[in-house]
Amino acid sequence: MSLLPGRLAGPSTMGAGGLAGTRSSRVSLNITLPPPGKCAIRPTLLIMLFDDSGSMLGGNDSTGLRYQEAALAVRAVGKRCRCGRERVAVLHMNRPTCGDLAPTPIRQRDWPAIENALEIPGDTDGASAITATLGRATQIAATHQDHQICLLVFSDFELIDNMHQLAFDLAAVPADVRAVAMRSQPPAVFDEFDRIAVTHIPTGQQPGMVAEAVFAALTDPRKSQVRRK
Repeated sequence: MSLLPGRLAGPSTMGAGGLAGTRSSRVSLNITLPPPGKCAIRPTLLIMLFDDSGSMLGGNDSTGLRYQEAALAVRAVGKRCRCGRERVAVLHMNRPTCGDLAPTPIRQRDWPAIENALEIPGDTDGASAITATLGRATQIAATHQDHQICLLVFSDFELIDNMHQLAFDLAAVPADVRAVAMRSQPPAVFDEFDRIAVTHIPTGQQPGMVAEAVFAALTDPRKSQVRRK
């Protein structure tokens, strides 16, 4: 695996609500997120895995604006990060792409790198397969066990992968695993695995649900840890 820190893309136009979206569909988002709270005691890592297959492209709903919403949530939490130990990584299906981002702090100085990753990569193959990318996510999680890790997968799960095997592989990732099924109904087999938390964002859903999913993944560790006095 050869994930590198996201390359700086130079100056970019930021939407009113966040870092950036796909460069082809930036709009101002009227999304309000609550205060994120204080940094967690333990280092955290959110691995975001995105499906860029043809069925996931376009639209002014939460599917089409998923990158802009994700960036909005990262910025909302990142501007309140004082520890420098809260990180995000970004992976794109199916093969390694120029948009993949190794674990990177969410502090403001690292936003350009995160922005560069939160868009459809120019070299994506658009394949409807997730197994190889999930393997890379598992590697990242396995090498960051000192962190509290969340894997957040955005896909319509209309994939060529075997769904039973995929569910098994997702449940085996050493992380808090969250599957966000966009447009299509979540695979029924996911219900058989307690370790996979499933959210459904239906077709035409107004912007906000992706931002909320990313925000929750970033801030839940802040809520779940009791800080020493």
